[in-house]
Amino acid sequence: MGNTGLTLLVTLGAVHARAADEVTFVAFGDAPYGLPGDEARFKLLTDQANELQPAFAVHIGGIKNGHSSCADAALLNVLGLFARFTVPLVYTPGDNEWTDCNRVLAGSFNPVERLARLRQIFFTNGFSLGRKPLKLERQSEDPDFATFVENAMWAIVGVQFATVHVVGSGNYYHHHLPDRAEYIQRNAANLAWIDRVFRRAADTGASAVVIAMHANPLFRDSGDSRLGFVDTQAAFARHAQAYGKPILLIHGDSHRYRIDQPLRADPIGHSGPTLRDFTHLEVFGSPETRGVIVTVHPDRPAPFAFKPMVFPYDILPGNGRP
Repeated sequence: MGNTGLTLLVTLGAVHARAADEVTFVAFGDAPYGLPGDEARFKLLTDQANELQPAFAVHIGGIKNGHSSCADAALLNVLGLFARFTVPLVYTPGDNEWTDCNRVLAGSFNPVERLARLRQIFFTNGFSLGRKPLKLERQSEDPDFATFVENAMWAIVGVQFATVHVVGSGNYYHHHLPDRAEYIQRNAANLAWIDRVFRRAADTGASAVVIAMHANPLFRDSGDSRLGFVDTQAAFARHAQAYGKPILLIHGDSHRYRIDQPLRADPIGHSGPTLRDFTHLEVFGSPETRGVIVTVHPDRPAPFAFKPMVFPYDILPGNGRP
């Protein structure tokens, strides 16, 4: 009996030791989209995340489709869905919930006004969403960037996590003044925040950096479509080369599950070596409302492991494969 108890104790101790040396979270986005069965699918995703009980979940933005209502009621409905998470939920905005709100079907809103309202509804304090809020450091704690409540960072088991507010629809770059002022100010804040995240990672000896944002930054594209992302691309390339440790960028927007290493030393000129420490995860999006389980093993040379969550296609209406 004594030997059995000792063996069990040692085994459980080993399990807990391994668990303490890694962190698992769930990433998803571009959902719910207001399509038939979409809210039910999102609730199933929530239930799966709650059952898994990861360290946290991260929604990379896109909480409605680009032609559905941007009214407060729509935002508050999603906030209610977010409240079902029993794990910490970190959210960063996408384009549909503000940049596209000037569309007639979305309500002909002023996008900048909708962004201000989005901040008021979803970013009310220094904690994440969900029933077990996670303490976050927000960029708005710096008086120079008091507006940018959505940019956040936190650390778990020596891994530095952050969100940065870069969105699809060209990052709201292709707009005339005075709306262009919004992009200029947010872009400056984002670049300062990325700098701060990597300074923190260097100062603390973080083993890896994980950044979540909405936009597909179009690493391989040329032309005007990527103008709103070139500064962000350059910042990632500069920091990836200086940091010299694994980096994971998580985003959505294109609704296509993909893992690759698209960043080159000169991302603007598409030249130089591929930066192998920089990994890029694009999550699923509606109608394929499913998450990706990400585990970070800080002690491994290739620390990121990915596993798509199972999605029950056949039990809900309106859920055909994309």
